[in-house]
Amino acid sequence: MKPLVLSAVAASIDTDAKDSYGLSDDLLMESAADKLYQALKTLEPWNHVLAGGALVAVCGKGNNAGDALAVVRKAASNGCKSVAAVVPPGLNPVAGRRLEEARRAGVRIVALGSPEAGVAIDGAAILLDGLAGTGMKGSLHAPYDQLAATVSAARGTVVAVDVPSGVCLGSSPGSVVVRADYTLSIAPSKLELYLPGLRAYAGTIHEIDGVFRADCAAGSNAVLLDAEDLQTLVPDLAPDAYKGSRGALGIYAGAVGSTGAAVMAARAGSASGAGTVTVVCRDEVWQVLASALTAQMARPLSAGPSREFAAVLAGPGWGMDSASAEILDGLLDSSLPLVLDADALRMLASSKMAPKRQSGAPLVLTPHPGEFAGLALRASGREQPLFDTPAVLQQCAAFYHAVVVLKNHVTWIAAPDGRLAVWDGQEPTLGTGGSGDVLSGLVAGLLARGAGAYEAACAGVIAHGLSGRQAASELGFFDASVLPAYAARILYRGTIHGNKR
Repeated sequence: MKPLVLSAVAASIDTDAKDSYGLSDDLLMESAADKLYQALKTLEPWNHVLAGGALVAVCGKGNNAGDALAVVRKAASNGCKSVAAVVPPGLNPVAGRRLEEARRAGVRIVALGSPEAGVAIDGAAILLDGLAGTGMKGSLHAPYDQLAATVSAARGTVVAVDVPSGVCLGSSPGSVVVRADYTLSIAPSKLELYLPGLRAYAGTIHEIDGVFRADCAAGSNAVLLDAEDLQTLVPDLAPDAYKGSRGALGIYAGAVGSTGAAVMAARAGSASGAGTVTVVCRDEVWQVLASALTAQMARPLSAGPSREFAAVLAGPGWGMDSASAEILDGLLDSSLPLVLDADALRMLASSKMAPKRQSGAPLVLTPHPGEFAGLALRASGREQPLFDTPAVLQQCAAFYHAVVVLKNHVTWIAAPDGRLAVWDGQEPTLGTGGSGDVLSGLVAGLLARGAGAYEAACAGVIAHGLSGRQAASELGFFDASVLPAYAARILYRGTIHGNKR
C-alpha cells in the first residue's frame, strides 16, 4: 500500500521538509526537477525529443511552473536542441529564478499570448504541463483555461508535472482540465489524481520517489492498493483446514429472470475460499438454481436456512418486494457479518430503519455509482457530485457504520473510522453484466473465512481487478462468469504467500 495525500497535505509536507532540514525553495525545486527529468527520459516519447523533436514547457506563475522550467533547463543543458517554454508575465520569485536559469541555458522563452506560443505548442513532440499544481483551488480561469484546452488538443505527448493542471477537489463537471498522457507524480501521490471523475486526465501515472522522506506521509489515512497487498489482507489458511473451518456463506439472491446474478455470486463465494456456499432463494426459482449450481447449494425460502452461516450476502438479482425487505430487516438486526449489493442497497437507501446495525456487526456495502447516489442522498440529505468522492464516501461510511466499496473504473473503499483505499483498476472489460455480483461474492466469502470488513473489501477488490486484467489479456472481452476461476487462483496465491508456505 502506498500512501496518498490531498494536495493541501502535500503543501504541508513541502513546508515541513524545508523547515526540518533548512532547505530553500530553490534546493527543493532543484531536487524535484532532477527526479522529474530522469523520469521523463524513461518515457517512450522521449525518443522523439532525442530525434530532434521539440520539448516545450507550458507554464503558469507558481511553483509548478518553476519545476517545469527547471526540467527543460536540464534538457537544454544536456544537449536537447529544440527546447522552449511558454511563459506568462508575473511569475513568483522562485519560478522567476528558474526562468532566468532556463534562458541562460538556451531555452527559448515564448511569451504567453504571442503568435509564437501557439506555434510552439502545436509543434511540440512533448508538452510539459506546468500551468497549475497542487496549490490550485477551484477551476482554471482565463487565460489558463483556454491554454489548458489548447495543450489538451495538441498533437504532441502531454506530460503533467505532479498533477494535470485543473485537477483539484474544487473541480466540477465542465471545468477545463489538461488531459495528460503521463503524469509524473512526486511521492506521496495526490489523492485527487484518482477521483473517478478526474482519473482519465492523468493518463499513465508514474510516482517519483526520493524528493521527500519516505515516511513523510506516515499519518495518511488513504492508500493506493497494489496486488502485493493481498498477502497481508487474505486470512490465513491452516494446513489442516477443512470446509467446516473455512466458513459457511449464505447468499440471499435470485428472482425470476435474474438467477444468473445468484449463480455468479455463489461461485465467487467458493472462489474466495469459503468452505460452503448456500443460496437461499425464492421457491419459484429454486429448481433453476439447484440445476445451475454444482459445488454450491440452493435452498428454497420455505425450507428455511439449513445451517448456521458465518457471513451473509444479500441483494444480487434479489428483487425489492416486501418479502425481500422483511428478510433484509432481519439480517440488519442480526449479528452476522453482512454484505449488501444491488437490490439490497436500493432498499437500504429508501428504508425507514436506523442506518446503523444495533449489533455493531460488520457491514459492507458494494454500490456502483447509481446505487451509491441513493445511499449518499440518504446520508447527506442532498445531492453531491462524484468529484467530492473522499468526503461523500467517508460521510456514507460513518452514517451506515459500514465499509463502503464504490465500484468504478477506479474503485474507492471507505471505512467508518475514516480510512480510504483506492484501487486504480482502469480495466474497461470489467464493466460487464454480472461483474459486480462476482465482487460481492468474493468480499462475502472472505468475510465468511474470518477477514475483517475493511480487509475483505480491499482483498476482494484487488482480486476482482486482477481477475479482469488476466481475463482480458487472455480472452479479450469476456462473460463475467469466467471471473471466479481467475479470482480463485489469485486469492489462493495470496493466501499461501501470506502464510509463507
